[in-house]
Amino acid sequence: MARAESKADDIGARVRACRLLLADRIAALTPDQWDVESWCSGWRVRDVLGHLVHLAEATQISMGRDVLGNGGRPNRALQRIARQMGDRPVPELAERLRRSADGRFRVLGAPRTVVLGRGGGAR
Repeated sequence: MARAESKADDIGARVRACRLLLADRIAALTPDQWDVESWCSGWRVRDVLGHLVHLAEATQISMGRDVLGNGGRPNRALQRIARQMGDRPVPELAERLRRSADGRFRVLGAPRTVVLGRGGGAR
């Protein structure tokens, strides 16, 4: 059990570090760069930041409410909320990501490494 907790703590620390670094990097961009389309088709850089803030601040209850409020369709909920949050001022979103850098939301049953952008086991 101690090994599993240690691995979870390590992943949590890595997620926190990545969130803090990303918040700093996006905050340093120009307003024009915030509005550039990201690698996620149809999402601006600021929408991706909004999505990451949403996930960092989420709880199982809040995410369930968000999904149910969007017809029970998780992808629709995430897309809609990302765009809504992306319309917020980027400095505010960057600060929210910093404050919620320790957030531990993850989809039940998904590997902990998913929050690091890894769908499988740790690399």
